[in-house]
Amino acid sequence: HACRIVADVCHALYYAHSRRDLDGTPLEIVHRDVSPQNVLIGFVGQVKLVDFGIAKAAGKLAQTRAGMLKGKYAYISPEQVQGKVADPRSDVFSTGLVLYELLTGRRPFERDTGVDTLKAIVQDRPIDPRDYNPEIPHSVVRVLSRAMEKEPDRRYPDAQEMAGDLEDTLNQTQDAGTHSQLADYMNKVFGAELNAQGGTLLIRGLTEVAVAAAAQDFDGFFARDA
Repeated sequence: HACRIVADVCHALYYAHSRRDLDGTPLEIVHRDVSPQNVLIGFVGQVKLVDFGIAKAAGKLAQTRAGMLKGKYAYISPEQVQGKVADPRSDVFSTGLVLYELLTGRRPFERDTGVDTLKAIVQDRPIDPRDYNPEIPHSVVRVLSRAMEKEPDRRYPDAQEMAGDLEDTLNQTQDAGTHSQLADYMNKVFGAELNAQGGTLLIRGLTEVAVAAAAQDFDGFFARDA
């Protein structure tokens, strides 16, 4: 289900990234705030990426002041931390962080303070996600490692290619991965609340999830959990 959700986020990002105006000029839209709060899942299995409020587009009249950080600290890219220009690969990095959190219940770079979080995004390797969830397939770890590269040139060149790798993984599984299966899961998890509240559900917060640890073996990309 996590791969289905993030694959759809990638499709939405690629749609935004590839938009052009009526003259065919690229709009150069970058979301810059890809985070779990901005990913909505409907009860028929649809996934929506919302809140382009701080998105950067080439034609905007008001440009962000140089050096001003945008987005939630735990989900921004190294180049955003360093005040560099954010392109679509910045959104790819943030999407990798969302996938990591969906699979492990942990934010890979979150520290005790905002400053330490920003330093970790630029300097630290993430803990191998299989240390938290040993059931993550090797193919998905490979997607994470490429999406979360510090250097933009080493990441996926666009969100469509990341989506393709996730779709390949989904095509190899039978028990999850389709929108109808995601809809069944949503109704299974929230069905009682929906029935009790007449079809309306207000979610006030989410609980952290952690699972048993496993050994690291992925090319030294990830750090080990102390």
